[in-house]
Amino acid sequence: MISMIPYLILLIAAIILSIIALVLWSEKKRREELKTAASRMGFSFSPKKDANLPSAIGDMTIFKKGYGRKAYNIMKGEMNRFRWTVFDYNYTVGGGRSSHTYS
Repeated sequence: MISMIPYLILLIAAIILSIIALVLWSEKKRREELKTAASRMGFSFSPKKDANLPSAIGDMTIFKKGYGRKAYNIMKGEMNRFRWTVFDYNYTVGGGRSSHTYS
C-alpha cells in the first residue's frame, strides 16, 4: 500500500502557496487601483512604507499606540483648497505569541 502522507503534504503545501499567491496578487491589484485613483484626483502616490509620516500628521492617539508604526500606499494632494494625505496604516501591540498587528 502506498503511503498517502507525501501526497497529503504536497496538497497542504500547494494550498498554502495558493493562498500566499492570492494575497500577494490582491495586494498588488489594490496598489494599482489606488495609484490610478490618485492619478485621477491629481494626487501623488507612493506604495513605500514611511515610519515618520504618522507622527508628522498630528497628535492623534492611534499614532502613539504600539510599535512598528508604518504608513504605506500614501496618496497626497490638494482638493477643494485642502491638503489631503490618505494612507494605509498599521502598528503592532504585544510581543511574541501574544503580539497582534492592526491595520
